[in-house]
Amino acid sequence: MFKLLSPPRLTPVAAGALIALVVVAVFAWAEQSALVDADATGGSPVPELLWQLGGLVIAGAGLWMLRGCAGSAPRTCALALGIYALAIFVNAYTPGFGDYDGAVWRTINALFIAFAILTAPALWRCRCASGYVGAALMAALGIVVLVNAYFTNVGVVWQIMNPLMMLAALAWAAGVAHYAASDAGE
Repeated sequence: MFKLLSPPRLTPVAAGALIALVVVAVFAWAEQSALVDADATGGSPVPELLWQLGGLVIAGAGLWMLRGCAGSAPRTCALALGIYALAIFVNAYTPGFGDYDGAVWRTINALFIAFAILTAPALWRCRCASGYVGAALMAALGIVVLVNAYFTNVGVVWQIMNPLMMLAALAWAAGVAHYAASDAGE
């Protein structure tokens, strides 16, 4: 019976497809926030906030599902984290996403918050000084992104957080790739 509850082992292609599914689902949700956009109606920002929290739930559930079943494809996960860091760079420093930059930011923020929620406990379970420091840093970064994305939206904070979010994603990509290489005996 418990085998039904255990996550399946995915091939790299299946893991990539699942990662793409989560990202596209969060992006689609974020893109439709115009339905309840507070600026367009001049009303309360609460409906838009609630809508954006829906994207956060999708990101959290999707990444939680990936955490359990994508362990068999660590290089795919490392590649996805590298692409995620590249998306932050392109959206922050170039006009690469054009008219969709707002929806891309809402997607990036939701994914980062979910990522921080999942990685902080994983680092804490390492039971070492670097694990505790990493867990505290990920929790702090996640809280700052949550507060700034959904409540304050201070531009200076984004100027600080964009490089930090890229560095966090790239550090995890390097860590995942390192452990994949050490498990393969390379």
